[in-house]
Amino acid sequence: MKKELLISFFSYGLTSALSKFIGVLLLPIYTRYYSNADYGVIDMIQTIITIVMVFGTLQLETSLQRYYYEVEEKDRKTIASTILIFTSVISLLLTVIIQLFASGISLLCFDTEAYASSLIVAAITIPLTTISVVSFIIIRYMKKPLFFAGITLLQVIVTALSTLYFIHIDVGVLAVFYGQGLGYLVLVIIQFIYLRHFYSYSFNINFLKKMLAFALPQFPARLGSVASSYLNRFVMLGVLSISAIGIYSVALKCASAISILQAAFIMSWFPFFYEKLKEPNHKELFKSFFTYVCLGVGIVVAFMSLFAKEILIIIASAEFFEAYRLVGGLSLYLSLFIVKEYIDMGPRITKRTLYISYTYVITAIINFVLLYYFTPLTGLEGVVWSMVFTNIFLIVMSWWISERLYYIGFSKIIFVIFIVTALVLVLMTMYWEPSLFIRISLFSVFLVLGGIQYLRLKNHEILNKG
Repeated sequence: MKKELLISFFSYGLTSALSKFIGVLLLPIYTRYYSNADYGVIDMIQTIITIVMVFGTLQLETSLQRYYYEVEEKDRKTIASTILIFTSVISLLLTVIIQLFASGISLLCFDTEAYASSLIVAAITIPLTTISVVSFIIIRYMKKPLFFAGITLLQVIVTALSTLYFIHIDVGVLAVFYGQGLGYLVLVIIQFIYLRHFYSYSFNINFLKKMLAFALPQFPARLGSVASSYLNRFVMLGVLSISAIGIYSVALKCASAISILQAAFIMSWFPFFYEKLKEPNHKELFKSFFTYVCLGVGIVVAFMSLFAKEILIIIASAEFFEAYRLVGGLSLYLSLFIVKEYIDMGPRITKRTLYISYTYVITAIINFVLLYYFTPLTGLEGVVWSMVFTNIFLIVMSWWISERLYYIGFSKIIFVIFIVTALVLVLMTMYWEPSLFIRISLFSVFLVLGGIQYLRLKNHEILNKG
């Protein structure tokens, strides 16, 4: 199981996450060309587009994944075409709405209409992203790893080069959104050429109803997840400043190595999960792999927490160095999404996905309360702690629900060790500055202990097979 999942993780997961790596790749240029206020504006516009984009897909891509292996090829093509047409139309309507009210949105968020043109350009990525998501899922399930990797890499190159060109000709924050738009446009054109014979170009209302029946109960979950992740920008805008958002965004970009792993994990995990679910020993397989998930994520969080300062010295200008204290906490916050995606088996197996929505909506409310209380008191550190505590609560609630719906028996001890260790590291790196020697020594200890645990697990599996 693990070898097959790892192959899927590297061939599909990491390559799909490359598009998320563009922001990190260009961060050294962004932080030298843009001020922290400019970078805050870029982040706010991306936040607005991300929130609107949720309404463009309505989680229908999850329905395509859920039923892909359960229907005949002819119906599969009809379902894919129906979802593509429906989500494209909704996304186009949302794009038009954003563009019509761009001046008002810019004035409301930034006290000026100067960024209306950036909102208009950025909105174009909404339908392009929606189309690319549906097409990527099909290519993934068709098991075409080389083509998948190739077009993803091409998108990254086109986006990066386009962005650099527009920065060079000095068009301000528009450069970022021109680059993203061109990257997605090239990607969608190539995807469409490749899949032109797969799509049936038909629309089936009965299939749409079935897909919506699976997807819509999850929609509040997606909305709650996005609210928990992005609501803090609006709180910071009201309580702190647009420059503070710029600092926070750089810290988040630095921590986004975890987001890349999360995107890679999701792309590789769900096809694998639904395929292995048919096997009689799937509970033992899923239970044993949970330890590997915690172990792998824990090591990445430890690295990001202990060496954030050195990473930021390399990739950011001096104006953004203070962001390093936030990286450890944001790494932990993002890592918990990976754990959450993994333990949410119960609702997905039993098709009671509405429970996922309940958890995200409740935690979104908790997140807002924590942000409202902590941000005015402790500034950006309060924002980070609000995000971390929110996601810990999300894990606990999701764990309880999932195990009641479909018991797997995930190890509570392993998770407690992971979360306590991570919290200690976050506290240490946020409020204390240990020497590089101490940090290297600590990380070495974590690697040794992690290696020992890995070998113990492997030996246990060998004995069980024997």
